[in-house]
Amino acid sequence: MVVVTVRAMSGEIMFGPCDVGTGTLASSVNATILASAVEDTSGSLAWGSRTLLPDDVIDDLAVQEEDLELTWIATCAFPSGNFSASEFHGVPTYGIGSSYQWTLHIDDMGIANMKYEERHDCGWGSDTFVGTATWHDTDLLISL
Repeated sequence: MVVVTVRAMSGEIMFGPCDVGTGTLASSVNATILASAVEDTSGSLAWGSRTLLPDDVIDDLAVQEEDLELTWIATCAFPSGNFSASEFHGVPTYGIGSSYQWTLHIDDMGIANMKYEERHDCGWGSDTFVGTATWHDTDLLISL
């Protein structure tokens, strides 16, 4: 038997300290953390710089120690879907002025497509940009 503590990157204890039985898999500890999570989250366990596989046996890691500290590495999903904004300058009731519209689509894989449209009394135009969305710490960066 080994005593396991799982900490988030912030130092917060996510699990334990708790006795873990012989043969307990990393997937079992992971499922316990997910079940007790307040927010809809996902993540993985790490031991030092090694990310644990679901079928890694926890007590095999604690070869020389009775206490084992693991790290919870949270993963964030991309906010997939369509996001849009528009703006109008002029007098809408007379159809005089300019309208601008931005539409951003992000898919589950982080591919971002943005379309920019502008309409004026004398004509219209549009541009399309393709890029990627990535997480940098807790900030979503969109590169187009």
